[in-house]
Amino acid sequence: MAHSGIVHHINEEDLLLAVSQGSYKMYSILYNLYLDEVYRYVFLCTKSEEKTEDIVQNTFLKIWEKRSTLVNVRSFRSYVYKVSKNLLIDELRRNQTEAKILSLLKLDSEESFERSDSKIIYGQYYQIIQEAINLLPEKRKQIVIMRLMDDMSLDEIATHLSISKSVVKKQFYAGIDLIKRHLRFNGELPHAISFIMLVLLGRS
Repeated sequence: MAHSGIVHHINEEDLLLAVSQGSYKMYSILYNLYLDEVYRYVFLCTKSEEKTEDIVQNTFLKIWEKRSTLVNVRSFRSYVYKVSKNLLIDELRRNQTEAKILSLLKLDSEESFERSDSKIIYGQYYQIIQEAINLLPEKRKQIVIMRLMDDMSLDEIATHLSISKSVVKKQFYAGIDLIKRHLRFNGELPHAISFIMLVLLGRS
């Protein structure tokens, strides 16, 4: 790997100490040493180059932002894997929440449910989600609608609105979090998820 010859002459403890004190040169060595390894690990979980690149980038960015804590790290390999794992978990949770909300929003385009009580329950959940979306600031609301209802990718939204993908992602995740909080506030999130799963399983 890159810089491996240099690292043979640098104790990891000294390397981490230097980075904790703000040495970007030593940080670059760590980055190049572990980049490919972390990338492979994350990709095995996401199966997506785009998501992997985002998570890996955020992993090393977070490490740099919290570099002062590296003096307490005994194994950088364990540390970098822990950081990337936590970011992976966050990403998976966001994806699951998005998928559940998206499933509920799209049920109205399916054939009518066989049971009338399912229609009533669906209508209640749908209304709560719509209320949450309407509470969003205009730009965030537009992004959420484009992603969930128009089925546009984050890249497509960024191009359409002439803003960066990172801004789109930040606004979209903030919107999803508000919808989730709104469902929980109304005491509907666990019930809504159970209902969605029952409907989807019943239609599979």
